[in-house]
Amino acid sequence: MSAAGQPGRLRTLVFLWAIIGIASSCRMSTDPPPLGHFGGGPRRILFIGNSLTGANEMPGMLVALAESARVTPLPSVDVDWEPDFALIDHWSLGTAKTLIANGHYDVVVMQQGPSSVAVNRDTLRLAVGLFAPLIRAAGGVPALFAVWPTSDRQVDFDRASESYRLAAQDVGAMLLPGGETWRAAWSRSPSLQLYSADGLHPTALGSYAVAVSMFGMLYDRSTVGLPTTFRSSSSVVYRFDSTAARIVQDAADQANHEFGLKAR
Repeated sequence: MSAAGQPGRLRTLVFLWAIIGIASSCRMSTDPPPLGHFGGGPRRILFIGNSLTGANEMPGMLVALAESARVTPLPSVDVDWEPDFALIDHWSLGTAKTLIANGHYDVVVMQQGPSSVAVNRDTLRLAVGLFAPLIRAAGGVPALFAVWPTSDRQVDFDRASESYRLAAQDVGAMLLPGGETWRAAWSRSPSLQLYSADGLHPTALGSYAVAVSMFGMLYDRSTVGLPTTFRSSSSVVYRFDSTAARIVQDAADQANHEFGLKAR
């Protein structure tokens, strides 16, 4: 961006942040908080995001995968998701900041929408830049869960991935390539149903693909051979078609290798 273009962009960000702050303050106080908890291991992970994180209890699926694979240290996951929230909304609301400061998390995974549009990319990078120092000051590692565009805007995949990569590189965060795992899976089997009927949220298989990719990145290991049927410590059973699951596992390995970033 040229120096001449920076003031206009900054004014846009300040205006947008002000509007978001007003909207956040008007949120219905009667809405139930979607904070969830899964697992009881010593590796503490916090997810901050929206319904793309919360769908199908994906963080719980990640915990169940880790438990079934018997990795060490096992994870203990808290989830703070709000419908339709961007990360700047979480910053304005304040709950996530309190959790980070007091939760002793080893990893904090952040997520918002695809962020392929310029102003959304800017607010993603702004919010990550605000959260990352808080996470590191509390002893944790910042991570970004890179998502996908809507099914009718798949042309935006490259820009969505680029937005999350730039935000991760800004602060030296870990990058968890969920959207690219989907693309790698489709390159092997285009008929895989990863979008749900609304064209945005994941099917259970779509969430499994994300959980598998995250497992590989968080534990720095191959995802090939992970269980396709597994049970959580709370007796929730996850069962996936073995052929589809193996395709997803291979795809996650590829995406993690090509697009995943370790924290620095």
